[in-house]
Amino acid sequence: MKISPRPIARILSVALAATVAVTSPALAHRPTFSGGHTGPQSAYVIEDVTHSMVLYQEIGCPAAQLWLRFDRPSADVPLFVQLGVPVIPRLADYRPVVAVLAPGLPAAPVGLPFAVPDGLGAVVLEANATPGEFHEPFTGTRSWILREETLSLALPGTGYVVAWHPEDLPGKLWVAVGTKERFGLLDLFRFPGWRSEARRFHETDGAPSSACTTR
Repeated sequence: MKISPRPIARILSVALAATVAVTSPALAHRPTFSGGHTGPQSAYVIEDVTHSMVLYQEIGCPAAQLWLRFDRPSADVPLFVQLGVPVIPRLADYRPVVAVLAPGLPAAPVGLPFAVPDGLGAVVLEANATPGEFHEPFTGTRSWILREETLSLALPGTGYVVAWHPEDLPGKLWVAVGTKERFGLLDLFRFPGWRSEARRFHETDGAPSSACTTR
């Protein structure tokens, strides 16, 4: 009997998403490993603010900030933001912060280490006093969850998520947005690479993978 490839592709895609969801809620964030997103002009563009994704970034070597840009077509679309740090001994006290810049938010507080684009307000989300910790079994990595919030923004439009360390200390962090899992058939073949990159970023073999020499 000849079987159409379309149902097979759909089955594999659904199986992949189910495996991810069962194995670890954290892995439901589609990972991205890239640098250079250091300002509004070079911000990482989030295709859909409702789709879950995570961006890993080394801070201070030399990028002082991580910027992501989002576009909300409707005020009814919430914005989920999560800030984390890999469980690495030298980062046990590392406390970056994350800010959301968007239309309709209050005026940005004084002292931000960057200029807020015209027409945007800002809310700064500091790390919780006691971070949560989770283990991601698929990659064998662990992270401290410093803060997570779901924001109901009053106005639609273009905004930014920015993460940095308030004392300009170098280190590593990741920012996740969105809650809806989105995986396709090709992602099945990307998982080995994602796993390798995640383990390298988290330094799971004990060998530093950081360009920072002061932390």
